[in-house]
Amino acid sequence: MLTALSLSTKAQTVFEDASGESVLIKNADLKDWFNIRINTASESFTLSYIGTRNLKDGQVKNSATEMISRRSMLGFDLKLKVKDGIGNVYKQGKLNTGISAALIWGIQKENYDTKTPIYTRPRSFYLKAGLSYDKYAMLDTLNYSKTELKKLQPFASLNKNWFYTSKTSNDNPVYSLAGISFGYRVTNNTEDLDDGIGSTLLGSAPNYSVGKQDAGKLGDYQTYHSFPLRLDYGILPRLFGKNILGINAFARAGINEPKTPINLGTGVFFSKDNEPTNVVGGFGWQFNNVVHKSLMSNSSVFVYIGYTIQ
Repeated sequence: MLTALSLSTKAQTVFEDASGESVLIKNADLKDWFNIRINTASESFTLSYIGTRNLKDGQVKNSATEMISRRSMLGFDLKLKVKDGIGNVYKQGKLNTGISAALIWGIQKENYDTKTPIYTRPRSFYLKAGLSYDKYAMLDTLNYSKTELKKLQPFASLNKNWFYTSKTSNDNPVYSLAGISFGYRVTNNTEDLDDGIGSTLLGSAPNYSVGKQDAGKLGDYQTYHSFPLRLDYGILPRLFGKNILGINAFARAGINEPKTPINLGTGVFFSKDNEPTNVVGGFGWQFNNVVHKSLMSNSSVFVYIGYTIQ
């Protein structure tokens, strides 16, 4: 089973897929936030921060009392991805990780009525852009050689979040959350290549031989200009007198990649009562490349938990 673990302070991304990615980053109170996420499914460590600044409130058209509260947000994501398992952070005296860094800039808005303290229709729009650096060991089985590739690859995305509150016939709240992201990134086919071990004979004698073994990827390394499309959706209904248990679904598509891989997933999440973006845990089931592979043979189950301090 693949497991994702998330620990955070002040706020966190709402949902995550098996790779630790999320479109929804809304903070319920439009406050500064900082979080750390550990994802054992993708074997990555992520450090995130968002700082907010008040902007001038806007007036809603055709309303004498309704206003729009606005804040800008500026922050970063820093991610380390371990190669060959968590126990191999250092390998042969070297740091055995990939790294990516991204800047985040956007606007958060909420409507409010000057006659009441209730805020409604929160939404956000943000740009995320950065670079990833990674190393790949490639094996040439014809020439019995190993080549180490070092790649610096850009990525960027535009992201939109919506949060809605509706009422049941009993006047109980039901929360809905949705997000969409479209972007660009340079990616490669290393996850589709098989792992292999190459042996090289260094010397021999009548009673022994000396050689070395190299581990790496087998096949031809290829890069792609991908346009990832991501969708997130969740609903937090009123159950047993509380809004604490929700259901979420997500979809991921790699446009312009070979065969356009599509990943789908679903799960359940737990939040603090009446705080739909204050998620404290959940689990999901992701089905990878659903068009070209069977659902069950290429699926992953993952778990994430969160700890929030405000």
